[in-house]
Amino acid sequence: MDQRLERLEQLQREMQDQLQMQMQEQLAKIQQDMRDQMLESQRNMMTQMTQLLSGVIDKGKGPMVNTREDNKDYPLGFTLAHAQTQPEVYPRRPSVTIRPQQV
Repeated sequence: MDQRLERLEQLQREMQDQLQMQMQEQLAKIQQDMRDQMLESQRNMMTQMTQLLSGVIDKGKGPMVNTREDNKDYPLGFTLAHAQTQPEVYPRRPSVTIRPQQV
């Protein structure tokens, strides 16, 4: 009877050890998958940031949306009734004073 009990206890320990190893392997795999996903996400964010910054540096201004393609149903120069227009501003020229000639 003692031998049977010892054998059962040994089998139980072996099964617990095996289960613990399997759980550790699964945990390691999950952790590695999470690391890989985080790195991929960081790479994607860095790529997007680089693209945004290169657009700002190349053009000297922020990224712009091409509104002509969005409004291709309207002719060039057409303004919708609800849109606010900006007044035309002409560049200021230096003032000139004309004086009569002195002879």
